[in-house]
Amino acid sequence: MNYVRRAASVTICIAALSVPTLLEAKNYPAAKALAAQLKPLGLTPKADPGGLGRVSAQIRTILGHMEKSQVEGGPGAEDLVDTAYDMFRPDVGPVHRTAATGALVEMWRTARVLGAFDGDQKFTGKITTGPEQGQPLVFEYIVPVTEAPAFSRDVANVRLVSPSKKRVDAAALTPREQAYQATLKAIDREVSGMKTLAKIEDGGPRNSVGQTKEEEARLWKEAMEKSGDAAKELPDIHITCRMLATPSNRTEDKWKIGAEITNLSHHPTEVEVECVIIGTTDKYRINYVMGEKKVKLQLRGGQVSDMEFLSTLREGDYRNRTADFEKLDKKERPKNRVFYRGTIFRVHHAKGIAGMAATDPSLLSLFEEEGDPTLADLPKLYTDPKTWPKLAIESDSAK
Repeated sequence: MNYVRRAASVTICIAALSVPTLLEAKNYPAAKALAAQLKPLGLTPKADPGGLGRVSAQIRTILGHMEKSQVEGGPGAEDLVDTAYDMFRPDVGPVHRTAATGALVEMWRTARVLGAFDGDQKFTGKITTGPEQGQPLVFEYIVPVTEAPAFSRDVANVRLVSPSKKRVDAAALTPREQAYQATLKAIDREVSGMKTLAKIEDGGPRNSVGQTKEEEARLWKEAMEKSGDAAKELPDIHITCRMLATPSNRTEDKWKIGAEITNLSHHPTEVEVECVIIGTTDKYRINYVMGEKKVKLQLRGGQVSDMEFLSTLREGDYRNRTADFEKLDKKERPKNRVFYRGTIFRVHHAKGIAGMAATDPSLLSLFEEEGDPTLADLPKLYTDPKTWPKLAIESDSAK
């Protein structure tokens, strides 16, 4: 495939590309800034006497971030929190982040309705509208620490109410609060499980259910022998892509991609999973390969494998490489930006393709033989520059 650039009119003879907006959108830096404030203060064996004060201070800062984003044209407050948790806080499990997000959004809405933000979008905690005008809002536990001591300083167990709605001392839990206890218990189990997996060292790396690679291999082999010829059939594989990390100091300025691979078939199988990360150049919007990898997997029937697939080069490396590829001049290079386009997966089996997935469905056309472009057409800018295809330049006089 030729990438044609006209020196005067700057016409690119490639199929139109829809440029990704995730990493260039306003929610990226805003979410990144908020993520540091979302770090859990930690569950406690016993109720922390000063826990409510500590978590209230944390929430005040978070609410300010949410309001600022909402007012200044960034993403909505809820989207901001979702993005911050999903992209930058992998240490918070899905149950925990869902509950915390719900609590924060509810508090933000309460603060907005009662006018508790000033002109600079900072949370004041003071009611400025309605019958309780002039009074301070109250932070209190959703489930009292007498019932949930572990959550004495956790965002997920805090709500914001006006003085008239404050819980009466010794009041019985409402049905809704009783139901919320089950959510807190689920969070406790999730946090404990994540800590346990993190501490497992004997026997080497383990999967999400604590099995070593040797144990997994033994169980797969037994399942293959038991299934006989059925194990040779084309399996049904489902893939869920996961962005594990985006460029930051913590991630060494890299993107890290993972996926949840599920064998929906009843029989075991052996497959090869292909993962390809796609970027888009800044000036000419040309798709390119940021990195690719193939991993062989042995899966039992119904087994789920959650794993990290690929870690890219540093963001700065792509900034230099895309500038070199597009032959940017000295004035253009400092302004050159790096865009993550998306990730695609393809599962290969001896009898054919067992599954495909992409963060953007339009990227799946790269796998089509008649695609324009196909995956093979894209420049692999993570490789040696000597292997890159060249941009063909035409002057207007050559038209």
